[in-house]
Amino acid sequence: MATAKRVLVIDDEETVAKPIEHILRLYNYDVRMTTQWTDALDLLQDETFDLITLDLEMPTIDGPTMLRFIRENGLETPVVIISASITERTPQDLAEFNVSAFVYKPFKVSHIKEIIEQTIGESVPDEQEASVDLDEFLQSSPQVLGPRKKEETEEVKPRLHRVKKKRKKKLFSSKEQKTQTLIAFAIIAIISLFLSGFMSAFRQQVSSMF
Repeated sequence: MATAKRVLVIDDEETVAKPIEHILRLYNYDVRMTTQWTDALDLLQDETFDLITLDLEMPTIDGPTMLRFIRENGLETPVVIISASITERTPQDLAEFNVSAFVYKPFKVSHIKEIIEQTIGESVPDEQEASVDLDEFLQSSPQVLGPRKKEETEEVKPRLHRVKKKRKKKLFSSKEQKTQTLIAFAIIAIISLFLSGFMSAFRQQVSSMF
């Protein structure tokens, strides 16, 4: 009896690893997911996998070092690199490790599914699994967020700045404005009464002098 194909997902960002794990499970792959390189080493030593997805930048240990460990331990398991730090030189720099594919972050989970199917083929379907239109789900699958590009950051800042300017125009509510106006009129009335009394007394004093 055929068994489901097994995939190990290694990424220190759970927000990246979880969507990959989820979509592969929907397509009947047996998935192990870890955000810790130490756990990844234990899994590679204790279990067998048909494919590994690997991030290049992780705390303490980087992707190339993990790749070297995999190959030096005699594992010929296909590896798919999923990283935001992939450059034009990356495939050449990692050529000795026989990497199967490179996927740049951000990505659509549907693209990961396609890459893995191209590399190791489809997994065994589960006959007991409920009928779901997974292809329709994949068409609407969101991008997994990676580091924001500089130009995207510059576009967001002016929008936030404009919102703040609009808020500054409305310092008081209409009720507060009415209160402020009434107080101003009251102060003007008091000053007018004071000046009127003062001028009347002054005129009387001047008249008494003549």
